[in-house]
Amino acid sequence: MLYPNFRIFTFILLLNFFSFKLYAQDPKPPKTLSSDVSFAKKGTHWLDLNLGLSIMNSNLADFEDPFLLADENRRNFGLILQPKFQVFLKDQFSVGFHLGVALDEFENKQIDFQQNKNNYFVGLQTEYYFVNVKNIFYISSELDAGIHYLENKFSSSSIGINNSYRTYFKSGLHLNFNFMLNDDWVFYAKFYDLVSYTNSENNFFGYDEGIQLNNSLDNFISFPQFGVMLKLF
Repeated sequence: MLYPNFRIFTFILLLNFFSFKLYAQDPKPPKTLSSDVSFAKKGTHWLDLNLGLSIMNSNLADFEDPFLLADENRRNFGLILQPKFQVFLKDQFSVGFHLGVALDEFENKQIDFQQNKNNYFVGLQTEYYFVNVKNIFYISSELDAGIHYLENKFSSSSIGINNSYRTYFKSGLHLNFNFMLNDDWVFYAKFYDLVSYTNSENNFFGYDEGIQLNNSLDNFISFPQFGVMLKLF
């Protein structure tokens, strides 16, 4: 059942690759990209801070227990903190590395149940800016891959569940909507994991093992992610 998704995933990657190749072969910048704008220029270095915050995301599919969802005394909290460094090898095309931590907490006081998921990760990413509106609004595609370490801890007097610790690989294709504040600052909203791959179903977001097409709008609503980029030099 993975073959159709694999073809779609391959098509998206090839489309981004050939779009970049066509641009690299053309010595002239696109008409929508002004030559006097320093953003997304070859040789520039940027520091990026990606932040996600949620009060409704916790992945209760781990249990499929309606009692965990039914009580009004439950509490959810999620956080992602991911600093990134990137350098533009070509105009509009960057590569870099990142590290980060993600937390997801769920608590139901009535049944004395608490779950804490701590996810630590490090990886590489590449990003390509392919839509430019008046040098203010940009759309970019981002592909990342990294190693994750997940701690899934439980505390309950009524439900017997063992803690688990997993190391897994994950890759994702994202769509970023960027707003240029000035020559040195960019703000963006991240619609993450349009397509994802992981080698374990025990992962932070509860994705199925293998290649998966995801609803990025639902992802963004349940666990929104934003970021800010600062030009270093």
